Amino acid sequence: MPAKHSLYFDDDINHLTGLGPERHGVKSFGHAISQRTMDAFDTLPLDNYCGQGRGRAANGKQRYRKYDDLRFWWDGEMWRCEFQPHRVFLQSPEFNMAVGGIDRILEPLDIDPEPEVDAILKAFEFDTAIDWHVKLHQIRVITTEDIAGITVTEGPHRDGQDLQIVAVFRRHNIVGGASQFLPTGGGEVFFEEVVPEGHAVCNEDTHMWHNATDIIQKDKSEMGYRDIWIMATNRWTHRTYGDEFEETSHQQGLADWDVIRPDESPQTTVLE
Repeated sequence: MPAKHSLYFDDDINHLTGLGPERHGVKSFGHAISQRTMDAFDTLPLDNYCGQGRGRAANGKQRYRKYDDLRFWWDGEMWRCEFQPHRVFLQSPEFNMAVGGIDRILEPLDIDPEPEVDAILKAFEFDTAIDWHVKLHQIRVITTEDIAGITVTEGPHRDGQDLQIVAVFRRHNIVGGASQFLPTGGGEVFFEEVVPEGHAVCNEDTHMWHNATDIIQKDKSEMGYRDIWIMATNRWTHRTYGDEFEETSHQQGLADWDVIRPDESPQTTVLE
């Protein structure tokens, strides 16, 4: 079946995971973390596209990132991965009101993500009868006395994917960085939790907005940082990847944060 791109299909996918009626959950995957993956966070390049929206408060100096698109399939025992040809990272302005519509040129991953992704998809009981497209971002957000730890530049939002996963690998010298879910379109936060190291949080993107509070240093004499993966995940038949997807996204124009932006939930909550 060809990929569907115009633009997002919000059919109910709850039966394809083990998230259940709440449509979100937190699971452990720490047993599968490799040292190579951990070490790679130390060599991530600065993300040149994080200075818009809320990122202006940090002058775009707070986020480091690499990125790739992957196809995952079940071989009867584990989830196997195949890297797709490296392309720009592009989001529609409908979903990213800070840098939507911009071709973001990001360096490719230099890790083997298969062990960790296998553990994460198993933990959330992803349907093994279908293949999955994962837009995988390896990210470090830092905070210092001079750099605000802006975790989410676009504020509360949805991504236009089937599922959103944030996997936490390391929290160093910080408080904050709490994952939040709230009703689509804004409203009172109904889930807020600091996801610990070695755990991932997953949610059905169609049914809620997601966000994360900013990070703050514990010890002001030392940099703080949070190392995560973001896994924007779709059924392979609904992948947001390739020429047709990019062309359709470009037709929507560019985001304008100063004109239209999502309501922001308070960023003052700090959880240990």
